[in-house]
Amino acid sequence: MGRGRSRHSRYYNHVIRINVGIGTIAILLYIVNNQVMKPSWNVYFLHSHFNDVIGGILIVAFTNLASAIGGQARLNLYSVWRILSFTLVVGLFWEYVTPLYHQGVTDPWDVIAYMSGGVLYWALARICFKRITKQSSTTNTHAHVR
Repeated sequence: MGRGRSRHSRYYNHVIRINVGIGTIAILLYIVNNQVMKPSWNVYFLHSHFNDVIGGILIVAFTNLASAIGGQARLNLYSVWRILSFTLVVGLFWEYVTPLYHQGVTDPWDVIAYMSGGVLYWALARICFKRITKQSSTTNTHAHVR
C-alpha cells in the first residue's frame, strides 16, 4: 500500500512541477512580449496573437495544476484532442461571450491562437514528462530488487 501511494504522490509532484514551470514560462513570455518585444518590433503577430497563444498555454497549465492539486487526475488535459477541445471551447467563450458583457473585439483568429497555444503546451508537457520518466527510470533501476 505504501508503494502505490508513494508512486501516486510522485506523479502528482511531477505534474505540479511541470505545470508550474510551463505556467511561469508563459507568464514571463507575456511580460517580455508586452514590455520588450511589442515596443521594439512592429510585428503584427506580436501585437495581435502572441499573447493569445500564451493564453492557450497558460489556461491548460493552470487547469492541469488545479486538477493535480485537487487530486482529480481524470480532469487532466494531456491528450492533444482533449486540449484542442478545451481550448476551442474556452476560446469561443472568450471571443464570443465575453464581448457581450465586457468591451472587446471578436476575432476568430484568436480562437486558433488559443488552440495553437494548447498544442504548444502539449508538446512542452510531453518533452518534460519524457525527461522526468527517463530520469526516474535510470535512478530507480534497482529500486524494487530485494
